[in-house]
Amino acid sequence: MSYGQGSESFANSNATGSYADNSFVGDGGITWTYVASRNANNTAGVTLPAVMLRRSSSDSKITSSTISGGIGNFSVKLYKGFTGAGNRQVELFINGESKGTSVAFDDFDEHVFSVSGINVFGDIVIEIKNITEKQVIVDDISWTAPSSDPAINTIGTISLLEYFEGNGPSPEKGINVEGTNLTSDITVTAPTNFEVSVDATGTYSQSIALAQTSVKLLLHQFMFV
Repeated sequence: MSYGQGSESFANSNATGSYADNSFVGDGGITWTYVASRNANNTAGVTLPAVMLRRSSSDSKITSSTISGGIGNFSVKLYKGFTGAGNRQVELFINGESKGTSVAFDDFDEHVFSVSGINVFGDIVIEIKNITEKQVIVDDISWTAPSSDPAINTIGTISLLEYFEGNGPSPEKGINVEGTNLTSDITVTAPTNFEVSVDATGTYSQSIALAQTSVKLLLHQFMFV
């Protein structure tokens, strides 16, 4: 995956060792505004400079000024801030709309949070929010230009579809499916022993077709007896 549209290295970051609200002009003349954030200190494995987001209850986030040219794919490096135990996780917003959440982690490895097929044209605003109460470090943001090729993107994850034998089916869990530049409807097929529906109280089946629009999906496990 290559990134030729835009990037932010944080080389011009003015974040200090104290949590604060401030802004700086970064790569390509883009202004980045941060809330309840500080520099990344000397956390192992992080190439400074970088910005550390404090916690969700402080509305800690970093937001770009308006960027022309749109966005196709997105990527950012994430690291654990400080040594306290607990998951770190961020959410990506484009023009105020959620485009996905990173995988939660609690180690000192480098984690690359990528979202493909966003494909928003025109002016955009990028926002990265901390959605946990633990510090997370953000570094090396990059994004590509939008593509006119068809793309499908899912937002959210599904887990814990289980129940005791004879007491099914499981509670339903939902995800969102987005498609851009589609030439036909999207067909969603559930895995073996699962069913899928667009309505929690609707009819579940092994496969459904989605019209060319954003639709919430619900996955349900078959009843076993």
